[in-house]
Amino acid sequence: MSDNPGNRLDPYAVLGVSPSASEKQVRRAYLALAKQHHPDRGGDAARFDQITKAWKQLSEVEPEPASEPQGPNPAPRTNTAPPTEAEPFRFIPPLAEGPVQVPGKPPVTVDSPLAQRVVHGKIPGGFFGRQNRTLHTRLSDMLQQRVHSALPAVRIFHGVKLSRRHVLDTVLLGGSKLAVFSAQHAPPDVYQFNGTELMGRKRVVLDDLSDAVAGLQQLFPNLEVGAFSVIFSTNPHAPTIQASTTLNTLGLSEAPASIMDAVRQVKLFIGTGDHNVVDRTSMGQLIAKL
Repeated sequence: MSDNPGNRLDPYAVLGVSPSASEKQVRRAYLALAKQHHPDRGGDAARFDQITKAWKQLSEVEPEPASEPQGPNPAPRTNTAPPTEAEPFRFIPPLAEGPVQVPGKPPVTVDSPLAQRVVHGKIPGGFFGRQNRTLHTRLSDMLQQRVHSALPAVRIFHGVKLSRRHVLDTVLLGGSKLAVFSAQHAPPDVYQFNGTELMGRKRVVLDDLSDAVAGLQQLFPNLEVGAFSVIFSTNPHAPTIQASTTLNTLGLSEAPASIMDAVRQVKLFIGTGDHNVVDRTSMGQLIAKL
């Protein structure tokens, strides 16, 4: 009976939007509901499945061509203008306004080529930081492959200096939101997160990102800052990490997660903001800290 159209849910009703809603409005509604009802946040799995299916159904619908009056011998349709592709994001201020000057030592000029570059800076770490540099290199690659490909306006920064002794390995800017990351390795296992460490056959003490969040929030009072602890393993879907939803420690926006779960968390975090905006002034401020 599931193939009966009468038994199918109205995707517009599921997402709470009008059938005349724009693609941007539909996407915004989907992201907000997905974040609210995600099972990892304590949401209902069945409701989350409805939301996902509704979004998939609407995103696969191709707009019908506008009807045209048809005479007895309709003329063949011709293209009078070259095909154009809508830009997936916009720059603020627009590139047409010229370079953006940001104070720094030295000052930073965010021109068009710099604004369109995705990755900025270098991952810090000397001889004793090789493992950390390797993990953040893998993280950067994954952010480019999985997050930037879905949200093209995001920009990635390595080596952001909050102070001489406090350098952030990886920071991601997406519209009105900033994400800062720690990266660690753990063998595949089922771990319990107790607020400061992972407990399994091996004990993994996690980095505290509270100061990083506070420092970025002070620099960018108009942006929302989130912190994510990414746990790499031999399998990108491992390890499995269980945590109480009431935990709010280490400055994390979410409980620690495997790289694939963390990517989903970051997409939801960035996607519920102005994800299609490249803020050139914020870019310049971050570049000045590299």
